[in-house]
Amino acid sequence: MVKKRFGWALSVLFAAGTLLSACGGQGGDNAGGKKEDTFSVAMVTDVGGVDDRSFNQSAWEGLQKFGKDNGLEKGRGGYDYLQSTNDADYPTNLNKLVRNDFDLIYGIGYLMGDAMKEVAEQNPKKHFAIVDTVVDAPNVASITFKEHEGSFLVGVVAGLMTKTNKVGFVGGMEIPLIEKFESGFRAGVKAVNPKATVEVQYAGAFNQADKGKAIASSMYASGIDIIYHAAGGTGNGVFSEAKDLKKKDPNREIWVIGVDKDQAPEG
Repeated sequence: MVKKRFGWALSVLFAAGTLLSACGGQGGDNAGGKKEDTFSVAMVTDVGGVDDRSFNQSAWEGLQKFGKDNGLEKGRGGYDYLQSTNDADYPTNLNKLVRNDFDLIYGIGYLMGDAMKEVAEQNPKKHFAIVDTVVDAPNVASITFKEHEGSFLVGVVAGLMTKTNKVGFVGGMEIPLIEKFESGFRAGVKAVNPKATVEVQYAGAFNQADKGKAIASSMYASGIDIIYHAAGGTGNGVFSEAKDLKKKDPNREIWVIGVDKDQAPEG
């Protein structure tokens, strides 16, 4: 069912590209002087924000590319996003995009599941898609991944590279989705290095870089030399702490492994 719905979401996007290509070169007007139909798509971020350097940001970058590749403009009638700062923003933002008549509306993140189901059921003629969880509604495409498999490979790398036999995992919230990252990572480490220990801490949030930094500071001080995070914007604090420690001691061998996109810190 998940694969079928994912295929539906992709087919909608491909159909949009075909439609826009067919309309190209006509200046946006037909013989009757009316503007050609266009396909519009928008997304709602979770609390991590559109600049989390993780899954919200990668989703928005993909949406921007789709829009620009197909001659759409940012805003109503083209492509856009709304940012959420707390859980209460999810239904509000989804409903705002419904009122703005976007053809396809994405919810980015597991935490938006309940709000997506509610809004989708209230608007059965609108099309929605959600990332990282399953919403059982006929007008919602559920897009999920095998997070534990990629995390297993990351664990293999960490298990082979650690010099201290101590590695760490920082999760955003202790929910089933993030626990998949944790379990895959643990299994990967142990598969290649049974002597290694894996310390796990959850920050309780996806948008608190200061908590990520504090957890990383404690882990590195305990001898951990590699940290894998699945914590959204909170994970930026892990990178910040590693960067600060390297500035103090350029010869110190510590590493951070991020998720969803290239998270290498600038500078």
